[in-house]
Amino acid sequence: MSQENVEIFWRGTAAFNDGDWDAALATMDPNVEFDLSRVMPEMERYRGYEGVRAFWRMLRDVFGEFRTDPRR
Repeated sequence: MSQENVEIFWRGTAAFNDGDWDAALATMDPNVEFDLSRVMPEMERYRGYEGVRAFWRMLRDVFGEFRTDPRR
């Protein structure tokens, strides 16, 4: 993975954790897809920016404030 991609990843992660979903989404391809059905068959695929927003809203509804720390 290029250093540029690593920096984009960390910028998006920081924006997500700060609650700046627009900035986090700006680091992703418009055709982004979160396919949770692979690990949890009852879950769905979340496609595009609106799909990712729906997924993040679901996380917030279930867990309240939700942050990610990929270093762990």
